[in-house]
Amino acid sequence: MGQIIKSVYGQALFDAAIDTNSVDSIYEEFLSLKDFLLDEKKLKILLETPRISTKEKVEIIDMLFKDVFSDIFLNFLKVVTEKRRISYIFDIFDGFKELYREYKDIMVANVTSAEKLTDVQIASLKEKLSKLSGKEVEIYNIIDENVIGGLLIEAEDRIIDGTISSKLLVMKDSLKEIVL
Repeated sequence: MGQIIKSVYGQALFDAAIDTNSVDSIYEEFLSLKDFLLDEKKLKILLETPRISTKEKVEIIDMLFKDVFSDIFLNFLKVVTEKRRISYIFDIFDGFKELYREYKDIMVANVTSAEKLTDVQIASLKEKLSKLSGKEVEIYNIIDENVIGGLLIEAEDRIIDGTISSKLLVMKDSLKEIVL
């Protein structure tokens, strides 16, 4: 059910954003709503509870966000609330974000390293991956001490494994073949 809601509502908002030439601003508004709801967990719980009527929830949304969000995004939030789909708001954001990335030609790269990459390292990696792919790149740094050193890059359908741990495994396999 969540996947269908993610697709249908994410696509509906994306279509409205395209029609009004507001894709970037709607994305920023959605991002800010997500951050706000992650910080204010009680509000999300309040909006999801069946004890409060849908009408009251819509009034709460209007009161909190009418001067913050555009009419398109505010109306979208009201519709999602009226249709009792507000509990799927993060899923809907993910659906919208997928469409946004495709529209803006953004590639997501998961980069696994033994230690957190510095801002300079991330910027350098973004630049290199952008030149290789011809796309804008978003990097998510995953910390895994088991890689020992080096990087494991997963982007789209490609994997670049430059980790020390994988090189050690290759060496181990090579040594086994020599000994046998």
